Amino acid sequence: MSRIKVALNEHGYRIGATHQRARHSEKTVDKIRIMHETHGYGYRKISAMLGIGRSTVQKVCKYLIRGQAPHEFRVIDG
Repeated sequence: MSRIKVALNEHGYRIGATHQRARHSEKTVDKIRIMHETHGYGYRKISAMLGIGRSTVQKVCKYLIRGQAPHEFRVIDG
């Protein structure tokens, strides 16, 4: 059995790419935000370039999803 380092918020819930239902890596989320905030790309353009739904891109850019900072890390069996 492997051991996995997971990020937890202040309530002890898994967040970010280590969340059990996460579909996109931290690298992809960072790329989306850089493309929008630094380069000024729109949601549709980012969506088409990365093959991710427009509404997901919009939520990532507005920090509605994947906007929490880790409070602590824990190692679990995975």
